[in-house]
Amino acid sequence: MIYCIIIDIQKEAIETLESYIKNRKELTLLKVFNNPTAAYDFLSSTYVDLVFTDVEMSEMNGLEIIEALRFIKGNNSPKFIITSDLDKYALSGFEQGAIDYLMKPVTFKRFCTSVDRFMLTFNSDNYSNKKDYFFI
Repeated sequence: MIYCIIIDIQKEAIETLESYIKNRKELTLLKVFNNPTAAYDFLSSTYVDLVFTDVEMSEMNGLEIIEALRFIKGNNSPKFIITSDLDKYALSGFEQGAIDYLMKPVTFKRFCTSVDRFMLTFNSDNYSNKKDYFFI
């Protein structure tokens, strides 16, 4: 099971992502935040695998959340998929380690491609952590 949250201030974007997440049986939506500071506090103390976050929000933007969590949690930080209606943050998002960048409005097909990309990383990380042997 993949535990995820949504951080966004646009009601329509949240509703779209919620419905898409419900259609992917491997995803479990823990919480939705329209306040990035509250989301940061939650992520600082709660285990989450995947975060769908917008970039432009009040108080704290999505890139700042990614950077701050990587600083305090290191490799235990969740993976991020950025959702935005602006492409100008794409490079910065990837530089911060985002797995993907979804342009709004997000289609279900593109959402699935992004989740599949995450699953490759997630399965690879879990598999490599569970090995008690290696091949030479």
